[in-house]
Amino acid sequence: MSRRSPRKAIEPRRAVHLVVGMVLALNGSVAVAFASGTVAAATVATSTATSGLASSPLAPSVMSSTPLPPNQDPFYSYPGPTPLADISPGTVLNQRSVQVALGTTGTPMTAEQLLYRTTGELGQPIATVTTVLLPATGTAVPDLVAYLSFYDALGAQCDPSYTLQGGNPGSANEQQTEAEEAFIASYLAKGFIVTIPDFEGPNLEWTAGHLAGYASLDSIRATESYLKLPASTQAGLTGYSGGSIAAEWASEIAPHYAPQLNIVGVAEGGIPVDYAHNLAYINGATSSWSSIIPAVLDALSLAYGVDLTPYLSPYGVQLTTQDAQACIGSLSGVPGLTIQKLLKPQYQDFLAVPVFAKIVDDLIMGSVPSNPTGPLFMAVGDADGTGDGIMVTADVEGLAHEYCQQGVPLQLSVYQGSDHTQAAAQFEPAAISFFQQRFAGVPFQNGCSSVPTGNSLAPLPIPQGYWETASDGGIFSFGLSGFAGSMGGHPLNAPVVGMAATPDGNGYWEVARDGGVFSFGDAAFYESMGGKALNAPIVGMAATPDGGGYWLVASDGGVFSFGDATFYGSMGGKPLAAPIVGIASAPHAWGYWLVASDGGVFSFGDAQFLGSMGGKALNAPIVGMAATTHDGGYWLVASDGGVFSFGDAQFLGSMGGKALNAPIVGMAASPDGGGYWEFASDGGVFSFGDAQFLGSMGGHPLNAPVVGPSPNV
Repeated sequence: MSRRSPRKAIEPRRAVHLVVGMVLALNGSVAVAFASGTVAAATVATSTATSGLASSPLAPSVMSSTPLPPNQDPFYSYPGPTPLADISPGTVLNQRSVQVALGTTGTPMTAEQLLYRTTGELGQPIATVTTVLLPATGTAVPDLVAYLSFYDALGAQCDPSYTLQGGNPGSANEQQTEAEEAFIASYLAKGFIVTIPDFEGPNLEWTAGHLAGYASLDSIRATESYLKLPASTQAGLTGYSGGSIAAEWASEIAPHYAPQLNIVGVAEGGIPVDYAHNLAYINGATSSWSSIIPAVLDALSLAYGVDLTPYLSPYGVQLTTQDAQACIGSLSGVPGLTIQKLLKPQYQDFLAVPVFAKIVDDLIMGSVPSNPTGPLFMAVGDADGTGDGIMVTADVEGLAHEYCQQGVPLQLSVYQGSDHTQAAAQFEPAAISFFQQRFAGVPFQNGCSSVPTGNSLAPLPIPQGYWETASDGGIFSFGLSGFAGSMGGHPLNAPVVGMAATPDGNGYWEVARDGGVFSFGDAAFYESMGGKALNAPIVGMAATPDGGGYWLVASDGGVFSFGDATFYGSMGGKPLAAPIVGIASAPHAWGYWLVASDGGVFSFGDAQFLGSMGGKALNAPIVGMAATTHDGGYWLVASDGGVFSFGDAQFLGSMGGKALNAPIVGMAASPDGGGYWEFASDGGVFSFGDAQFLGSMGGHPLNAPVVGPSPNV
């Protein structure tokens, strides 16, 4: 029986609608077809044996009633008493058996769905679902492929876990869904275990690369755990178009996020390497690809916690609202659309708006400090000398060249004359062949010698700015940073000791020694410790990556969390060799570091301990710290201006050993992590690396000393 109601033949609206026929045999390499109305049966193993995993196909049966949409289905929500932050990524939180059928007339079979813990774009703990399938014949050697869908959705109706059960994604998205089911069936036909994660997460954060990579890797961890597969299990990841975002980012972050996985290969095709270049390619294009622009704005603003409202024109509000729950086949944009039509006049240069430039830079592929271990199979079409209609060929070449320079073994295929759809038809069978060889242990033929240099993937220049705050609550703004108000001239119960800014740079908080918090601009007030008993005075604060909360830290190491800030632990009540003097949050990991005046560093949540000056001789006490952009390092600064770097943080110079008019009281990192500033109590500012000197209060009269800075991030 058909798992969906009969469908009318429809003409795909967009090139991304891959027709089912593209998975049919190309040079005999794909053996699954739907012409006869059948597919390879697929089930999931419910037990293991020493000879391998055995599957137990169900007898043909009628599909159950239409499944509940994910936003109405309690299975998608984690109800457990243990906070997600205390659960390891990849942990299975819930499990259920469901019926799936691949294609419109496939026989319904049993699959397993796993709700598992993973990590959001900004490092926050979240839960999502993966669907696990085994070939009907079982497998003696449990080789596992994470199939990463190009579901490209802002609406949960297109989640793979829902459509695989027979959930209807809407008529405009049906052919795409059926094509993907054909691809999945082709992997099963080769004897692979297949796990299909909803890697956009519960909030459908399409194009958010870090989230997609985390969720993909954790789907493998969850699948291996549930099936009781050994750590030596060979695993691969494959994705085209939107799925390539997940595959590529997974390959980048795996060495430090999931090093225990035995990833033997990653296949990625139709790759959006640098969104700035993709935007330039499709902006105003007469093809339908320009119609995705409003949805991408929606998705990235959601992922990074940015309110689009101040930036959008009335037309922009209209289109982003219409697309807020749409999938790629049903977007409301029109050919020829430009991003300028969506924005107010003052924001027409979209990539010069700091908050957007930082997001785009953050998502340039290849930007994570670690690099893939390989092997990689990379592919892209070239229909017009620039790209396949949306993906820029020279960007993919540039990324491949970068990886080759880093020693990553890879093969790159450029399908000349092929647009995005046509290139997919060539990529999918090639990817299957790639995995057959990797799982069989065939030596990989490195193709780096033929990879051209390609485009530069240098990040956009991000306008810089910073604030200084004084103990009387006065705020001084420089560069891009705007003045949004202060406590200067207002009565305070206790002196101000620090500040933190919102991610879009349009607001900030000040914190006082008694725990009082004062919010300005678009910074929301989320409660404080003002008026409450403290064991020790507050010495600093840090904002969460999305700006939806903040942490306060006391000199005894006590930590207090507000808004969406999660409490991950503290040094409160524990013996300290020296008092705590500061806190820094991890930009892509929901966690934080505390630093003591003797240089000791204490890490909590997902923040990694990367070294400290604790127990080492210092010429002057430590007074602050700052983290690098990708969570891989941090700097400490002493009151004499000495700087100490750890992890991927580079030493770029310091004021140590130089004459100062006043002691250093803090430091801040530049937006791309390529530099830092030191700030003195007289308002003096000293810049290093790519951090620009934008002015200071040094030499100017102050009513009270400067006590802390914040960069405009």
